[in-house]
Amino acid sequence: MKKILVLAPTPSDATSFWRAFGPFSQIKDPRFQIDFNYMDQIDWAVQAPHDIVFAQRFFTRQHQNVLEFAKSFNKKIWLDYDDLVTALPRSNPAYKTYENDESKQALGKILRLADVITVSTEDIKEHFKALTQAPIKVVPNAWPDHLLPFNPKPFKKHKRIFWRGGPTHFEDLWNIKEELKQLASDLPDYQFLFVGHMPYFIPEVIPKEQVGYIDNLGIVKFYNVLRAMEADLAIVPLNDSPFNRCKSAIGWLEATFAGAATVAPDFREWQNMAISRYKSGVAGDFRNVVLQTLEEAKGHYELSCKLIKKSFLLSEVNKFRVELLKTL
Repeated sequence: MKKILVLAPTPSDATSFWRAFGPFSQIKDPRFQIDFNYMDQIDWAVQAPHDIVFAQRFFTRQHQNVLEFAKSFNKKIWLDYDDLVTALPRSNPAYKTYENDESKQALGKILRLADVITVSTEDIKEHFKALTQAPIKVVPNAWPDHLLPFNPKPFKKHKRIFWRGGPTHFEDLWNIKEELKQLASDLPDYQFLFVGHMPYFIPEVIPKEQVGYIDNLGIVKFYNVLRAMEADLAIVPLNDSPFNRCKSAIGWLEATFAGAATVAPDFREWQNMAISRYKSGVAGDFRNVVLQTLEEAKGHYELSCKLIKKSFLLSEVNKFRVELLKTL
């Protein structure tokens, strides 16, 4: 039996939910013993019994020390990344955390310690190829059907558009604020719902009576609220940058679970999904695509349901993780 130690900098955050503690907690295979631990509890006694160390989003000197210790014990090292951590935009609150000499040096050494690296998108893979000799595999984010069964509900018109996000994406929303203002005028009987955070500039863009807000919730509670929420369309506006082009389609998975169609940029990652795509940076295109998609939302949503059932359920995607464990 192989013993695997799963580590994440913040085990209860959303990236761990999608990439680390979430998916590995659902691998039930008698060939593997999977253990979980916290970074501040890692010493030789924790690592010694294990054959493989899985490390999600490692980038600091402390993370480097942990993995160098594992390598000295001849442990196999599996790294995983869900964002392009080498190219955060300045507007991202975590910019200074990653964009400093110590973190950059540590990340470079960490990547060279890996026996294998998994990433969520092809674009991250392309960027990381120049930084490591380790094989890089794409494991897409997938809907956690073990916790939240994917049972699509019938599409209904509710005259509600929602955005879900936080301060990391305020700049993305800011850059289409004039189109949001126009859409509020185009659709006076629609509500614009902001989930997780209320961008400070929205009250200046959309009339108060058209604005709704749902506070930031714990992950599982949020998804239960999402399921009960009634919306026609989810919007995922993103500026055209290397960081955003590397983002996975979690927003699409969430929107479909909520019963809504999705509008997102015309980036490579989103090409093979039932998403209405607009050209980021082209004035007016976001607004036009939103209006068109509202007319066709039912078809987009139903096709999304089929694609997720076929290729984006965790119960299926986890089979790739099992196969990868067998090779280490």
